[in-house]
Amino acid sequence: MGAGFNARWGVAIGLAAASVIVAIAALVFVASPAFTEATASYVRVALTGIAPILAILAVASAAQASSRVLKTPWPAALIAVVGSVATSVAYELWYVGVDSTPASPAPMLVVATASVVLNGTALAVLVRPALRQFSVGSTIAVLVLVVVFGGTTALLIVFPMVSTALISAAAMTAVLLLRRSDSRATLAHLG
Repeated sequence: MGAGFNARWGVAIGLAAASVIVAIAALVFVASPAFTEATASYVRVALTGIAPILAILAVASAAQASSRVLKTPWPAALIAVVGSVATSVAYELWYVGVDSTPASPAPMLVVATASVVLNGTALAVLVRPALRQFSVGSTIAVLVLVVVFGGTTALLIVFPMVSTALISAAAMTAVLLLRRSDSRATLAHLG
């Protein structure tokens, strides 16, 4: 029974650990002599794309493994993963414009808008069940605010790239807390 419990949580813990490792490795790489203008994009992609995507998948996997979470938020997680890709691309386009002669800002604006909409939609999918008692108009108003402000916050919080290390640490903490809570519930159920 213990092996089944550990196997169920293995993916979530592995993804959370990978997110933390990617974030820490990228930050260590920034402080190393190997960090140059030519390698900077790898660090940015690791911090703005890979680490957050692994963190999102870790938390979703933990929700799947947990017997205490009623429904795994896979639609929100998948939308957030695509939103993280858009966020990473938006920052790369922004840095390309800063590092060289800027071309048209239109592609960066389109991708940044997609990032806001996708990340905000992921949050709206998570919030939607809590709004069942609201009227249709109120629900739409709240969800629009969640999409706009939540998506903008998600885009901006990644800008100081060190924050993604905090996101990775938060995902690891959430996974471990869910696992601990689930193991206690399992032991109480058996006892």
